[in-house]
Amino acid sequence: MQRMAKRFRQEGIADLWFKSTRPYFFPNRTPLLIKTMVVDLRKVTSLGAVQISRIVNDCL
Repeated sequence: MQRMAKRFRQEGIADLWFKSTRPYFFPNRTPLLIKTMVVDLRKVTSLGAVQISRIVNDCL
């Protein structure tokens, strides 16, 4: 409620609609290469997370 009151004071009634709290920047996002390797290994094999992480880490 305090956030809405502050927003109303700063920007008026037009800005009271829902605003996303999703961050614009993800500093710890998994690199695309690793993500595609994991997805491909999941599709091809029936390995679990531990085995896939070992394979991906050995390839890097």
